[in-house]
Amino acid sequence: MKDRGSSPSKFVASCVRTLAGEEHRGAVDVPCGFGRHTLLVAEAGFFVTAIDIDPERIAHLSEAIVAAGVAYRVTPLAGDALTFNFHSIEPFDLAIVTDFVSESLLRTVLKALNGSGHVIFETFSGRGGNWEDLPSAGSVASCFEGTCELLHYEEHTVGPDGADAVTVKCFAKKY
Repeated sequence: MKDRGSSPSKFVASCVRTLAGEEHRGAVDVPCGFGRHTLLVAEAGFFVTAIDIDPERIAHLSEAIVAAGVAYRVTPLAGDALTFNFHSIEPFDLAIVTDFVSESLLRTVLKALNGSGHVIFETFSGRGGNWEDLPSAGSVASCFEGTCELLHYEEHTVGPDGADAVTVKCFAKKY
C-alpha cells in the first residue's frame, strides 16, 4: 500500500500553526490514513486519537509515531469513521477530517467536539472522476450553521460544465 503523500496538507499545516500557543489537549484525526496529519498535530503538542478503517494504515502509523518519538501522544485505532462512537474516546478540542466526504461524519464530529474547539475539513481534489464523490456547493457550509464560526471557508467548482461538485477547505471554531 502506498501513501498518497507523507507531507501534511499545506492548508492543514497553516491551520495548526494558528493554534500555536493555545493549551493543547485532545485531537482526533479521522480518517487518519497513514497519519501525515496525526504526526503534525502530535508534534504541535496535541494528544491525538487517530482512526482509520484500514488496519494496514494503522500499523504503518503505529510504526511512524514510534520513529517520530510521539507514540505517547497518539492512540491509533482501527475503526469505521461512519459508525465510530466519538464519545468513547478522550474529549477533543481539534478535529481533522481530510480526503473523506461525509456530511454525517462531519456533523457527528461537530457534536462530539468540545466547546470552543476547532475543526479542519478538506476534501480531496476533483481530478479525474473524483468530482462525482465531492459535495455540492454549500452543503458542507450548512453542516457548520448554528454550531461554528467559519474562520476560513473556500469552495471551488470542479467537474464538467453543469456539475454541482466542489472542493472545500474549511477551518472553523465551535461556539
